[in-house]
Amino acid sequence: NSPYPLAARRMPPWMAAPGNQSYQHDLSLSTAQMATFADWAAADFPKGEKSKYVEARASTPEFKPSITINVNDSIGFLPNQTARDDYRCFLANWPVKTPMYVRGLELKPGNLKISHHAILYVVEEKYAAVLRVMDAAEAGAGYRCFGGPLPDRFGDPSQAKAFELTHPGAIKQIQDNQFWLSHWAPGMDGYTLPTDTGMLIKPGSVLIVQMHYFTGFAANQHDTGTILGVMLAESVKKPAFNWPLSNSQWLEAQQNLSLVVPPMQKLSVSVEANFAGLDRYISALSGVPISEISGLELHSANVHMHLIGESGKVTLFAPNGKPELLLVVPRYEFGWQRDFVFSQPKLLPIKDLARWRLKVECSFAYSSTTPVFGGYGSNQEMCYNFSYIAVARKP
Repeated sequence: NSPYPLAARRMPPWMAAPGNQSYQHDLSLSTAQMATFADWAAADFPKGEKSKYVEARASTPEFKPSITINVNDSIGFLPNQTARDDYRCFLANWPVKTPMYVRGLELKPGNLKISHHAILYVVEEKYAAVLRVMDAAEAGAGYRCFGGPLPDRFGDPSQAKAFELTHPGAIKQIQDNQFWLSHWAPGMDGYTLPTDTGMLIKPGSVLIVQMHYFTGFAANQHDTGTILGVMLAESVKKPAFNWPLSNSQWLEAQQNLSLVVPPMQKLSVSVEANFAGLDRYISALSGVPISEISGLELHSANVHMHLIGESGKVTLFAPNGKPELLLVVPRYEFGWQRDFVFSQPKLLPIKDLARWRLKVECSFAYSSTTPVFGGYGSNQEMCYNFSYIAVARKP
């Protein structure tokens, strides 16, 4: 019943419940650490002895990017001052002229006082022109976005329909063919992806950087010079990709009523799929012959919802049906999303890919007088799991 965020496990920001998996870079506190803070609070936070203070030191080596990319062209972007939260997507051309694998990333916001978090997406060159049209349709740098890389205005069926008249199928095509590259939240340094893995980015691709600006404590401040650092490799032993698991019907819920959170009620939904065909997908993407693939390595889980998301979990089912909880999020926080990377990946042999299954479950809570539908907009909802999956190669 303590009022302190630490006791409620709201700080440090780590949504994964303990006891299911061991994750890399786990920010959560141990039972002993929690007890130390509880004792300190009970004593009314007395000051310690100055002679015992220990200087904090960086625990990670210096991040050395291969390239840096200006996210907002070094301009001074002023977030919307009529709202505390502003989600803005900026487009950046991928500057590398040959296929390269991303091995690590580091985002450096220009203004940490207003930068809440960021999500990075990649879209292939064939969608670049239509993305520029989407971008140019809104005044100022970038466009307003929320739950993904598409403009928020497409949450309005009439605007989506109007855009489809001149660009048939473009909204769904971009949604289906973009991939989640990475994310950033305060406190995150540059990091490398799991050993020997990397994600391929092709020449001509477009980066979409979704910046969440929070102006509640820093009104009228600009973000100037946000940059992205990327570590690159010409090849990796285990090409990887991010696999989104969801139900595409939920994104059109205003028409098909597949995901509707009733007023003053809760709703739980789930979807599951097997891994059949993902070996062929990564083979086509990376050029690794099927004959050299022994299976897939499942490295992470990540539940994604919007503002009325309450809780969620991701479960892996073995061929014999035995379930393994990969991630349990008892209290979802939209502002603290991240990929939860396992200390050891889950190996899925190629001969059994069709029998391994992954399931994501999402629960929503609402207390308004109007329903909330599934969709792309900030006033709509989603239920996704994003998993980082790499090739397991034969010896």
